[in-house]
Amino acid sequence: MTQTAAQRKAAERGRHKDAGRVAVTVHIYPDDREKLAHYIKRLNDRAERRRSANAAKSGAKHPID
Repeated sequence: MTQTAAQRKAAERGRHKDAGRVAVTVHIYPDDREKLAHYIKRLNDRAERRRSANAAKSGAKHPID
């Protein structure tokens, strides 16, 4: 049976709710946006380094390459 986009989206929302996830809105002061962007970049760089190191250990190529 084919579902409409609204039905698929409702099912997706239900799965997120069942998993215990909730939507959260966070307000950031304009002065802190640059600090937050730097922090996010640092976290992403750290995750990328770990991903590359693990790929090197296993001999596998990076999945994006």
